[in-house]
Amino acid sequence: MLARQPEVQESAFAEIKANIGLDRLPNDMDDLPYIHAFITELLRFRVPTWVGVPHSNLKDEEYKGCHIP
Repeated sequence: MLARQPEVQESAFAEIKANIGLDRLPNDMDDLPYIHAFITELLRFRVPTWVGVPHSNLKDEEYKGCHIP
């Protein structure tokens, strides 16, 4: 995502640099609203875990004239 939108990466880096600096890790996200929104959107866009229940038929079915294997 960041490769396609370098301005987002630049804005995120600028916020980190302005609020945290480059010599330490952040203690919390209160000072980083843009980063927080970015991470929230990233997790919405690409869920880190597999979501959903696999399903399949135990046997072939026919529904309204359509064959379902």
